[in-house]
Amino acid sequence: MAEPQSGVAHFATGDRTAMRMLSQQSETFGTEWAAAKVTIGLGEAGIGTDPIAAAFSGVYRSPAEFLKIATDEVPAICLAWAQVGNTSADQYVESDRAGEGAIRGGGN
Repeated sequence: MAEPQSGVAHFATGDRTAMRMLSQQSETFGTEWAAAKVTIGLGEAGIGTDPIAAAFSGVYRSPAEFLKIATDEVPAICLAWAQVGNTSADQYVESDRAGEGAIRGGGN
């Protein structure tokens, strides 16, 4: 979609670029997080059961599990933000066109 030449909507292109980058980064994050979870799981499997390990597990496991669940959501949240950002840029351009047309057409 070409942007109007009014000079007002020139930010929409930058917004779309930023949203494309956010989408790409969310995909990269998702892939790298999946690999990191495997590494974390391997490390957690080696914690052990002796008294020191048990004490550590008691303070580690619950917050770690919460963090893993929350982090799993990051790619989808960022992708949703990017989609909203793109929609916003599109709506801005369309509104700018409509406003420019109304001004040129005398408000009709």
